[in-house]
Amino acid sequence: MRNPEDYRHIIFGLAYQFGPSLKSSGYDVEDLIGEGYLIFMEILQTEREKGLTCEFEAALSKGLKQKLTYLCQKKRTQKRDGETQDFSDVEELIGKNPWKKIEDYISLSEEAKEVVSIMGSSPKELIELLRTNGFRDALTKYLKKYCYWESEDIKRFWADFG
Repeated sequence: MRNPEDYRHIIFGLAYQFGPSLKSSGYDVEDLIGEGYLIFMEILQTEREKGLTCEFEAALSKGLKQKLTYLCQKKRTQKRDGETQDFSDVEELIGKNPWKKIEDYISLSEEAKEVVSIMGSSPKELIELLRTNGFRDALTKYLKKYCYWESEDIKRFWADFG
């Protein structure tokens, strides 16, 4: 099992690198860090299911750079064209077959669905905990303090997560 804390430097580094470019479009560094941890979980899942063709660090870095570059390009397009969202944005977000993503989400445990929701919104309290704790510890503390999870629920979630 990979520890997200070992890859924190990649996530935080790219978030701070792209932060100034995306600040005017409503993204702050905390949002980008949240995106980084979501990409981390996606790369981890891909590695488990299919394997990777390169080192994990390279895949994480490339995936996060692609996502942040996409957000920058989207911002430039919105400046030119106004606030529109075309189908390619939606396709980029959920893939060409949205039913697969929907099925994946539906098959998650209730605990996992709640964590996906938390990671997607990347609350400031979680970001603060991530700055001083490892990923597992920060998420565990957040779930206990702000979501009022019991120890059994947290153990079950971590058992499901791997």
